Amino acid sequence: MKKLILAGLLLFSACAKDPPSEPTYPVTDLKISPLAGGHVWDVDTTNSKITFEFLEKGQSFEGKFDRFEIAINLNLEDPTSGQITALIDLVSVDAGTDDRNKVLRDSEMFYVREHPVARFHSEDIVRLPDGSYEARGELSLKDIRKAIVLPFSITHNGRDAIAMARFDMNRLDYRVGTGSFMDDKYVGYPVSVQIEVRAREQDVEKSLQ
Repeated sequence: MKKLILAGLLLFSACAKDPPSEPTYPVTDLKISPLAGGHVWDVDTTNSKITFEFLEKGQSFEGKFDRFEIAINLNLEDPTSGQITALIDLVSVDAGTDDRNKVLRDSEMFYVREHPVARFHSEDIVRLPDGSYEARGELSLKDIRKAIVLPFSITHNGRDAIAMARFDMNRLDYRVGTGSFMDDKYVGYPVSVQIEVRAREQDVEKSLQ
């Protein structure tokens, strides 16, 4: 009888242990070299946001990235010589639950241990006839680089501006989803990314320093 009670206590103790915690990751360096020119913008990352939408088992969910840096040099009237660079800390992903976040950081998805940062760098920016813009450049994710077109619109009041952008991607293009996530049984292939950037144009004298 005592042996049965002891065995039961040991089993209860084993079951009561906390589940394995998620690994800790070092703080990602998101430093971007300062841009120079006559139309440099200071980005308010606190009030800007990068979010994404995806399907999990047929149901739509939204996630976000809490840490990112964006550098912009852009003449709204003549954007051809402009430049946009963005770094996104993939470790900072927040898809609503600890379980989803752990899966997204793991090796079958973002694999943040080896690839903690996504990068976008524009190579050409054009203004379209309707007054909106396109930034044509390269997105790098998990060491895969692909050309993308980032359409965006800007509303501004004096030196303050809000830029809104959205683009769609297939997660498999960047190997986000290997192993059990290769098919779309659990997570759909399409991902829609939305970007809202709030910024203020620097004084000309400051931006030319």
